[in-house]
Amino acid sequence: MNTINEDLINPIIEPVGEKAHRLVRATLSTIPVLGGPIVEAFTAIIEPPMTRRRNIWMEQVTHAINNLLERNILTEDSIQNNEAFLSILLSASNLAVKNHQKEKIDALRNAVLNTALLNAPDESIQQMFLKYIDESTVWHIAFLHLFKEPQLWSKDNNMPFPTSWNMGGIHQVIEFAFPALIGNNVFYNLIWKDLFQKGLLDTENVGAMMTVQGMLSKRTSPLGDDFIKFISSP
Repeated sequence: MNTINEDLINPIIEPVGEKAHRLVRATLSTIPVLGGPIVEAFTAIIEPPMTRRRNIWMEQVTHAINNLLERNILTEDSIQNNEAFLSILLSASNLAVKNHQKEKIDALRNAVLNTALLNAPDESIQQMFLKYIDESTVWHIAFLHLFKEPQLWSKDNNMPFPTSWNMGGIHQVIEFAFPALIGNNVFYNLIWKDLFQKGLLDTENVGAMMTVQGMLSKRTSPLGDDFIKFISSP
């Protein structure tokens, strides 16, 4: 069971506005650090950047939680007594200090926030989704956002799809949306297959020929939609 020292949430010690900061700091303090003479040199190299990452993560989560507290979406009691939230906060914090990519850090932060809400997914689903974030690349996340609502993605990213398209395949949509992947079909097929095997997409491959309507159809599964919601800002 995750517990938070009662002194750390005492308003006498720190201002009311720092409640979330105390909560996150107390949770992060449970993450072990390297020690002992054998790893002193390694620690000297690794610990400063890791400490910086941990501090940045703590500030981001603190700001986001305080924002929800100030908007009365959350209460201090609701998060202090939410064991699932504390478990996800600790797990996500461990993952966050191992990552540098903004997309994954954002996904982890949003996962923490969404866990605290009343309509949060089942605890087992939360843990599974957190595992998916850890295993995913930024491309996994990008594909899901694109194929949840391709037309909306196009509008949000100011990238209108070609009006000349009549027939084609999903691979054309991928290469148009992400030019960096042009010609790298082996790689993006692996990403697609992984998402399909996890049950996040409902189409097995990207090579089938179809109409433009089919090319720009939604491809995320209900589970995929739930995952996107879980890693999106509440």
